[in-house]
Amino acid sequence: MIPNFEQKLIDYPWMKISRYEGANHHPYEAWGCECGRGWLNLIRGMCQDLTELYQSKGKEVNLVPSQIKEKFGTLRLYIDFPFDEEPDDELRSAVRQILSKWEEASVTVCENCGNEGSLRRGSWLQTLCDKCYKGLNKESEEN
Repeated sequence: MIPNFEQKLIDYPWMKISRYEGANHHPYEAWGCECGRGWLNLIRGMCQDLTELYQSKGKEVNLVPSQIKEKFGTLRLYIDFPFDEEPDDELRSAVRQILSKWEEASVTVCENCGNEGSLRRGSWLQTLCDKCYKGLNKESEEN
């Protein structure tokens, strides 16, 4: 967890950690955003798109973020729909499209600093800019 990272998502009340009784049911509640600061604007963009989708349907956003992380070098946001409000197929599909859009966008943004980046293959996949990638390789050489 990066201190205060989640505080930057305050514009999206549905992203608030521990808003449910019995918190820590999901990794997001326990660990927060499990990715680098460079993807904050992507996460905010994703949240904004989801909020606008729900507003266009005349609904309050009622999604539960279960995990936000890096996986295979890309941003992943896993969400749950509450049991008491199962969405129709159209809404579910639109939510999936938004999540996919931002996941695809993450391969062009450095996870560390937010500058333009690309997917790098090494001992694991990471999306990094040239500067962060060179810094990572320098650290590896020193160890």
